[in-house]
Order: sequence, then C-alpha cells, then structure tokens
Amino acid sequence: MTRVIDLDARRAQRAEAESEDFSVRIGGEDFTFPNVREWPVEITERLSNGDLTGAIRLLLPEADHSRFFATRPTMGDLSDLFDSLGQSAGVGGLGNSEDSATS
Repeated sequence: MTRVIDLDARRAQRAEAESEDFSVRIGGEDFTFPNVREWPVEITERLSNGDLTGAIRLLLPEADHSRFFATRPTMGDLSDLFDSLGQSAGVGGLGNSEDSATS
C-alpha cells in the first residue's frame, strides 16, 4: 500500500495558520510579500547567487515589478528587506551580508 502525503492540503493548512504576509514600504509605495515559509523553492538559488532583483521578481506579482523597481531600491534596501523578512519569519537573515557581498 502506498501512503500519499497531500502537500496541497498541508499548504492550505499553513496558509490558514500562517497567513501573515509582510507589507513593505519603500519610496512611499507599499508592497506585499508572502510569508517566507511559502516562498517558491527557486528563491534559494537566487539568494545564494546574490540575485536579489531576481528574487524580488519571484515574490511580487508581475504587475508590481516595474512599480517596485521605479522606487530605485539600493543594494542596502534589498539586503535590509531580505534580512527583515527572514528575521520576522524566524528563519534568520536572508539577504547578502556585507561580508558575503565583498567576498
């Protein structure tokens, strides 16, 4: 007999229990980022390669991409964003630290 692990059902349970998205304000504009635990797995590759703009594109709806980048975020802004999102979710900082950015 094969057991089925229903990840769709578990995802729905997590969404109900941890439905806390994150609102971010930059350049007077507000953006909503999903809970870190619900980020697509591809984000790990983007972040480990230092591709913060690619990570943003995975997280925000396509309609928000140009509006977000029109705020002209700096590398410091993106690093602070990912660090804050990770800390808020209890998974640690996710942005490039100054040490990793210079190595």
